[in-house]
Amino acid sequence: MDAYKIEPTFSRLVMLAALYGVDASVIAVDCESTAPASDETRRPSLLEWLILAPGSAAAAAAEQLHREAEDFKARTAVAVAAAASAVAPSVTCGAAVSGDDAPAAAAGATAHPPVARRRSMLRPNTFKRALLTREPRGLLGVWASACCPQVTELLSTVRMLSWLTIDMEHAPNTLPSVLTQLQASQAMGTVEAVVRVPVATDPVIVKRVLDLGARTIMFPAVETADQAAAAVASTRYPPRGVRGVMTTARMSGYAISPDALQSYYAFAERETCAIVQIESAAAVERIPEIAAIDGVDGIFPSHPEVAAAVRRAFELCEASGVAYGSISGDAATCRGFVDAGASFVAVGTDLMLLRAALEGRLDEL
Repeated sequence: MDAYKIEPTFSRLVMLAALYGVDASVIAVDCESTAPASDETRRPSLLEWLILAPGSAAAAAAEQLHREAEDFKARTAVAVAAAASAVAPSVTCGAAVSGDDAPAAAAGATAHPPVARRRSMLRPNTFKRALLTREPRGLLGVWASACCPQVTELLSTVRMLSWLTIDMEHAPNTLPSVLTQLQASQAMGTVEAVVRVPVATDPVIVKRVLDLGARTIMFPAVETADQAAAAVASTRYPPRGVRGVMTTARMSGYAISPDALQSYYAFAERETCAIVQIESAAAVERIPEIAAIDGVDGIFPSHPEVAAAVRRAFELCEASGVAYGSISGDAATCRGFVDAGASFVAVGTDLMLLRAALEGRLDEL
């Protein structure tokens, strides 16, 4: 084990904080006696991970890491509680323990805001529940195309929004920018962050986005039931799907214990949501077969080619018993979608709304 016992520098403590849900802003309280002076003041990164050796050495190192983390948590418990109340007093998901957190609480786990933040991506997917139950309808959303965490965070604070889409198809988003926007949005805890992947036929990008902590995936340009089935399979672990198995990562709250990982795998099966976009007239007519695929939670006809056929698409979705929605930059058209029974409607893109608001303000001058 000596080869794996790294001195507890500031970077080391930051890594332990990320694994066990302690906010990085409180690490400085315990680093004065352990971190070199040159390392104390630099800004920490939660991506500074310990690289473990393979096989039994990795297991031994993981055990050592667990022991150090428990010791670290014990030594900083008071400071963590004080900092959590000062830094994030608005966090409510740690105020009471219910639902998925109830078994852990019954076993003696402590429910406090830092752990609640660590588990922010593990809350029940209420957006998916609304799609499956078709209640309530008319959930309003917006496209996040600016590729900016601060803009996405701002959108997540808008009271009337229920969802937003981080776009990887047409916006220049990459995996790192998706990660920062997921962190910004999910920290707010109310708006579901949907990620539209670049193509519907790439299971690799899907699993990587899911590993970042996304829970709802939108697949563009789905043409057939077979494509819809493959899209759903890319979001599910074997034997139901083909999603690759990752262990300690953001999607599971950086879990390392087998029990916690198994809990996440069950959570992912239950809470992962798949939405397919219909973008051709031929695909509109295939909606009944597409909607029949187990795991298709919503259908989103949205393309100039199907603009005239949106009502036809909605009728086929309604007859098939699947949630449906669309997007428009026109308020009257959005109201029409809601009146037609759409479960979720996007009111435009952040960039479009920014320009419209700016032009409107300038026109007032």
